[in-house]
Amino acid sequence: MIDPLSNWPQSGPALLILIVTVAPAVASAQDEEPLVTDRPDFTESAEAVDKGRVQLESGVTYDEVEEVTAWSLGEVLVRVGVAKKIEIRIGIDSYLDIETPTEKFSGMTNSSLGAKFELNQGGDGSPLGGAKMALIAQTTLPTGASVFRDIEVQPSLVWALAWDLSTRISLGTNLGLGLLSFKDVDVSEGSASVAFGFGLTDRWSTYAEFFGIFPLSDEGPNRAFFNAGLTYLISNNLQLDCRAGHGLNSFNPDYFVGAGVSKRW
Repeated sequence: MIDPLSNWPQSGPALLILIVTVAPAVASAQDEEPLVTDRPDFTESAEAVDKGRVQLESGVTYDEVEEVTAWSLGEVLVRVGVAKKIEIRIGIDSYLDIETPTEKFSGMTNSSLGAKFELNQGGDGSPLGGAKMALIAQTTLPTGASVFRDIEVQPSLVWALAWDLSTRISLGTNLGLGLLSFKDVDVSEGSASVAFGFGLTDRWSTYAEFFGIFPLSDEGPNRAFFNAGLTYLISNNLQLDCRAGHGLNSFNPDYFVGAGVSKRW
């Protein structure tokens, strides 16, 4: 599996310029809460971008499994707050380069389009122990290079939950369902994750996470992963991150590493 953490995680630069241009003025960074991102872990956050805000998340990942290596560059996700508790999610094509002992494949991957709906902001009286909750609905779009292009759209749903266990410790989990189409074959798969986040200081945070992807309809490999990473807040609207992990069975990368940056306007 190439770049298992990337739901990122897709349109073009002109769209980004338009979105940033029309975004309304907001309060100064000193008066804001720090941005909440959907990277670098696999687990999506249970919070939508505020109405009128634009958040861009991007990065690069290197994977290696046996004698196959892969670079993914871009991984751009644009999150636009279009209403209270609702964001539009635009995934912009990444450049993917794969090398095997005998062949090399490269080109742009598929873009994606979706939305996140914040269902509950958590706290006392909220269900499931005061969990924050959100639902993410999205689909791929067949815009990539021919070697990576999906024949049909690949829709998916993710239920995201999060708990603040203390002022410095948080717990997040996702349950997902994806519908995949390969020529005349339709396959459904599920995913699940659990991630613990730890605030080391006001600017430095770390996390540790397990996640898996498994077939629901037909036979196929169960894929399991562990990864951990660091984030650093340069300001409340700008964050750097890095991550590293490995597959827990033979169907997964021997290891993967990545880094990224997220910016909110």
